[in-house]
Amino acid sequence: MKPKLFFAALAALSITSMFSQDIFTTSNAKVSFYSKTPIQDIDGTSNKVATVLNNTTKQVYFKIQNTTFQFREKLMQEHFNENYMESDKFPVSDFNGKILEDIDFAKNGNHKVTIVGVLNIHGKKKEYKIAGTLSSNENGLVLTSDFKIKLADHGVEIPTVVFTKIAEQLEIKITANYKPYKKV
Repeated sequence: MKPKLFFAALAALSITSMFSQDIFTTSNAKVSFYSKTPIQDIDGTSNKVATVLNNTTKQVYFKIQNTTFQFREKLMQEHFNENYMESDKFPVSDFNGKILEDIDFAKNGNHKVTIVGVLNIHGKKKEYKIAGTLSSNENGLVLTSDFKIKLADHGVEIPTVVFTKIAEQLEIKITANYKPYKKV
């Protein structure tokens, strides 16, 4: 067998074996949100988001501890956790959904996906239909998505005193770099 053909066959075999995996995970996905108003822009980011993607069932699950969001200013973080998210009462936000498209994970490339699922924030659940991109390559899977949510849909109240500082709608960005799940 010629060396080039051998390495091509080896690469194809390793990609096929990786994507024969059913479960992909990461515990350091990135979720960020952005609120733009004429008075103040607010953005928070967490790089400690746990997520699982099931290649067979197309189920996707995200879980985040609300206190892991970091802000430019410490006071913003305090207000976020104490006044809006009430993180002591609602410590976790999560999303449980399913990819609608039938994707061959073994094919390298970018795949447009639609995920339908329930987002639970502040103890209030709402169904969303979210567009995203699922990229697959020899290193794993990367899921990215940008979408918007309304705070009122999740029972997050904005006091009228600060209403002009926080937008009613937040822009959410997600990036998850999945690797095949390995049992420990």
